[in-house]
Amino acid sequence: MILIGVMSKSAQFGLHTWLPDAMEGPTPVSALLHAATMVTAGVYLLIRLSPIFSLVPSILTLISLIGAFTAFFAASSGLVQNDVKRVIAYSTSSQLGYMVLACGLLNFDLSFFHLINHAFFKALLFLSSGVIIHTFYNQQDIRYMGGFLPFLPFLYSVFLIGSLSLAGFPFLTGFYSKDLILEFAFSKFTLSSYFVFWLALLTVSLTSFYSFRLLYFLFYHKPFSLNFTYYSNLHGSNFYALFPLGLLALFAIFFGFLFKDLFVGLGSSFLSFQKLDIDSEVLPLQFKLLPLIFSFGGFLLSYFIYLYFFPFKPLLNIYSFFAYKWYFDVIYNRLAYQVLIFSYIIPLKTFDRGFLEWFGAQGIGTKLRMNGKLWEKFHTGDIYNYTFLFFISTTLLIIAYNLEISHQIGTLFFFFFLGFFFL
Repeated sequence: MILIGVMSKSAQFGLHTWLPDAMEGPTPVSALLHAATMVTAGVYLLIRLSPIFSLVPSILTLISLIGAFTAFFAASSGLVQNDVKRVIAYSTSSQLGYMVLACGLLNFDLSFFHLINHAFFKALLFLSSGVIIHTFYNQQDIRYMGGFLPFLPFLYSVFLIGSLSLAGFPFLTGFYSKDLILEFAFSKFTLSSYFVFWLALLTVSLTSFYSFRLLYFLFYHKPFSLNFTYYSNLHGSNFYALFPLGLLALFAIFFGFLFKDLFVGLGSSFLSFQKLDIDSEVLPLQFKLLPLIFSFGGFLLSYFIYLYFFPFKPLLNIYSFFAYKWYFDVIYNRLAYQVLIFSYIIPLKTFDRGFLEWFGAQGIGTKLRMNGKLWEKFHTGDIYNYTFLFFISTTLLIIAYNLEISHQIGTLFFFFFLGFFFL
């Protein structure tokens, strides 16, 4: 049950649909929610409850699989999104998958390290995109942007730093935690850990792909908009908007290198109840280089696709599949429609508006009110009417007593009044 709550709070696979749609607020709010507060609360709950989850190996395997699927799914959906904030939102969901994956591998300190590293470059990306949106007349669709490099060189610099750190470029902050997660997954030497390792490795390529795609559409491509006034008035923001970006860029570069020994490694006692894992420290070099190779592969693939040719026609079905977010929204909407139809016919029309109303206010209640009006006619206030009723009742009692059915008088009177009531 706690895991289901974590999946919903941290937008894991199957319960993720709210996260990319929660992009309508101000960008500083989005940066705060995605970097440090709301969506990371589920992962933080996993880390705080690590002594409990470490006792249940089967649940840990499930957690690692959920994290790997989430990372891959969100990265593949972010490949083809056109809203600049939605791309970064899917990136958040993907990085949360890495954190959950690390928790499932029983390495909660590494998950916490990636959570903190992710906060810096994700806040940097969100705030940079917010400044771009603000300076470009509140336009969020990357298909109307392009050509910002000569106009916004500082924003390009910090956006490039955030994107490279997100993609796990060597010696930036994201590199120190993401690569360690992959190395630790490989060093577990189980079937499930191998599976999540290769799935997460493929996600590294997808992350590099959509990171370069975003840079290309914002800065490298010629302007998509033909409105010259958009670019003639394009300017950088003031010091108060750019100073936090410079600060976050420094953290996105140096934090991982400076603080890695505090959180992870053989010299760390951050979450000291865990066993030491020597295998991840002494992996062969070729396996440690695999994330770097896949990351550069994603960059190169994106570079050739967007700078030289667009082979989208033969891949149209795959493109549509990713653009529709694996059709989760469509399926959920249809299921919700079926649930609404069922709840309308069965609980509402049959039970609530049918049985309950017949049994309650509209049925028996109405009958009681109608019979009450009938009984009013007997209350005339004349003594001879009451005497007549008293005489009839006494006569019936005497007859019943003489017929030796006195033990059934209560039953007879009950059926008499019941019949009179329904009459």
